[in-house]
Formats: sequence, C-alpha cells, structure tokens
Amino acid sequence: DVLPQRKQNPSAKLPLIGRVALPANAATSAQVAVRWSVEPATLDLEAVSTTGASALNLVLRKGALAPGASYTFTLQATYRRVTSASTVSVLMNRAPFGGDLTLTYEAPALALSTTVVLTAAEWVDDDPNDLPLTYAFGYASRDAAADAAALTPLGKSSIAASASWLPPAGNWSLSVAVSDVY
Repeated sequence: DVLPQRKQNPSAKLPLIGRVALPANAATSAQVAVRWSVEPATLDLEAVSTTGASALNLVLRKGALAPGASYTFTLQATYRRVTSASTVSVLMNRAPFGGDLTLTYEAPALALSTTVVLTAAEWVDDDPNDLPLTYAFGYASRDAAADAAALTPLGKSSIAASASWLPPAGNWSLSVAVSDVY
C-alpha cells in the first residue's frame, strides 16, 4: 500500500509522494513533465494543494477533501513523448456523529462538593473498522469556552464514555471530543 493507513483524516494535510523511474541513459529528470489529476474532477488541485498539480509530490491542504468521500488520484509523467501513469485511491474518514454530552448530578450543584458525571451517549461511527471510539472530556470558563486552548482536560482520552468532575466555583462550559482510530 502506498498510503500508511486505509483511511485518511480530512482534518490533516495529505501528502501524495510521486516517483518517476527513468531509463538508465536518461540525461536528466528535468526533461520529465508530471501532472496530477483527480476523480471525481470536482476538485481544483491548484487551489486545494500547497504544491500545485505540476509537481512530483502533491500535498493537499487540511480540510480539502470531504469526510467519507473516495478519490482516485493519477500522476501522469511524460518523458520524450512517452507517457505513463499511476493511480492511488484515497478513502477519507468520516468522524463519529450523532451523540450528545449529558450531565448527571444532584441539584443544586455546589462547587467542590457536588460530583458531576459527564456521559457521551449515542455516538456512532458508520464503519466498524474505525472502532473503538475514544472520548476526551474537558471544561473551560464560560467566558473562554470558544478558545480551545483554554480547555482543561478531565484526564486522558480513553474508551470510557463517561468521566466524573468536581467543579470549582464559577460558570463552566463542558465538552467532549469523540474520535475514532483515524
């Protein structure tokens, strides 16, 4: 396999490494013209890559490929009017979906004395090969909730779909990030 994983993460850049083998008597590789193309042809490789479609390697930007989609990339090389091509199929991962984060506690919730149980319920991944799901729970001040750097993790990411939290004083936003193996 050319790619290190069966599926690719659409939130990461994707490098496709091209190789061209020339005859032993070839003067220089500068005489080789290369061009990448993709099916479905709905992508503009010049716009969604950092390298352009005429470079030997094609590096696709983060978020350029749709979650759950399949693509076939073709590298075509021409040397002295002889053309050869090679293809690679890429399957993009689709992230887990459909779940909720629920909180369970005895009201009223009091700082440093009421345990809050966070539960990630009903998350689904449509491919059983992507399992197990992992859960990363966290909290942030309500004022800083939009700032991912302000998130304080409640332990390490794990396969446990719940976590307990003893909240300090203040107003908090709680979150869970659910991931599959990709």
